[in-house]
Amino acid sequence: MYRSIAQCLYQQALSRPGAPCLMDEDHDLNYDAVWRYAMGFALSLAERGLTRGDRVVAVASQRASHAVAQLGVELAGGVFVPLEAGLPQPAIQTIASQVGAKFIVAQAENGLGARFIPLAEALTHRFDGPMNTQPRWPKGDELAYILYTTGTTGRSKGVAKTHASTMGYLDAEARFTRPQPDDVELIPAPLNHMLGLYRLCVTIAHGGAALLWGSVAFVDPLLQAMRDHRVTGMTLVPSMASMLMRLSGSALSAFDGQIARITMASAELSMPDRERLAALLPRAQIISMYGSTEGGLATFVDYADAQVPSGCAGWACSGVELRTLGPDGGIIDASRESSGLIAWRSPSQMACYFGDPALTERTLTDGWVRSSDLGYVDGSGLLHLVGRAGDVINVGGHKVAPGEVEEIALRMPDVQDCACVPMPDAAAGQVPRLVVVMRQGAAFDAKAIARHMERHLPRHMLPRQIDAVAQLPRTGNGKLLRRALVESMKGGFAHG
Repeated sequence: MYRSIAQCLYQQALSRPGAPCLMDEDHDLNYDAVWRYAMGFALSLAERGLTRGDRVVAVASQRASHAVAQLGVELAGGVFVPLEAGLPQPAIQTIASQVGAKFIVAQAENGLGARFIPLAEALTHRFDGPMNTQPRWPKGDELAYILYTTGTTGRSKGVAKTHASTMGYLDAEARFTRPQPDDVELIPAPLNHMLGLYRLCVTIAHGGAALLWGSVAFVDPLLQAMRDHRVTGMTLVPSMASMLMRLSGSALSAFDGQIARITMASAELSMPDRERLAALLPRAQIISMYGSTEGGLATFVDYADAQVPSGCAGWACSGVELRTLGPDGGIIDASRESSGLIAWRSPSQMACYFGDPALTERTLTDGWVRSSDLGYVDGSGLLHLVGRAGDVINVGGHKVAPGEVEEIALRMPDVQDCACVPMPDAAAGQVPRLVVVMRQGAAFDAKAIARHMERHLPRHMLPRQIDAVAQLPRTGNGKLLRRALVESMKGGFAHG
């Protein structure tokens, strides 16, 4: 087994130099070119003074140059720290200081100072030496990435991932996605998040081609690129899948038989969207992966299986152990009626939170990563999620999982997106409040939504108030920011 994705790239460049590797709207690079550009960038970093273990911050871009920069940093022995596109300059500088970054790679200088390296340089320095020139390959326990995640808490945390952790992820994922050398994977999922970054790594490790794309909102050029490059797989977050189906209408059905697999993570795809996607692409696998940046890959499920219920996160991946914990941290036998906190240990879990041993100790205990997700494992080994600790609404002693309310609301054709949050109540303590985003052209009718909810939910789960907003606050990878939503509700919405 290879010890790093850079080593995988080298082996593919040796055996299949002319095979396509990285594409974007302006570039079409084969494995030989990617290797030579990455090696050239690595040598230029070394000439600038980069040494093993030095951190390099890079502002993410869905461009071939960003992927080459990532590979070049690894070849130079550095630690790649990708940050969200559009992050303000002061925030970039703050994180660069936190990790002690040697360099900052970005498209424009924008006051980044002496550490700035233009992203375009990743495709400027081309190594023209013999292919038997190899760098010192990293050891498994050396850091490969520091991935910054705010999740749903709003607090930035640098999650340190080793090369061994990365390769552990690649091995576990490949067992159920079964990547092939002739794959062409469309990746609009951001390359600073685990899903986009690691799906890129999986594709390269198995000799496939990655088509990097910025936004699914511009659907016509996207569909044309999918036709031109004969895309066989897509890496999406659920909000992207929903938008793509909404904007493209039935156009995706033309790719049935060409698209073999859609891979998703970061959130659950709603049941209506699952059914719509399966109808458009009935021959495709629709894989959903559950995990976290900290814990790595935990479970997987194929949504194409019509028997998979809402809230089911699937089976444990290879090498993963699951357990459920009580409020005191002890192991419990959780059930639907009495869920527990999900914890797991995995070959792809983090080494630590970079520079934060106290937070590491609270999250990583005896090799087990504790999540904030509530759920249970049923008798067949399937993991079911019921919500997040702190999100569950206590209605006079009845526990209401927001996801269950949201799932019912999303069955209405005119509801595009929604969130269920608590609101104070003198008698029950808390009651559910539903916030919806209506589809374009659909009128907001709170009474109609309420009647729909009443047909499907028991009384204690019914929203006491229903509001309409233009959009919900979400992270770059589609996770709902419930705290930000609750805070914004203080200003008042249209409601009924």
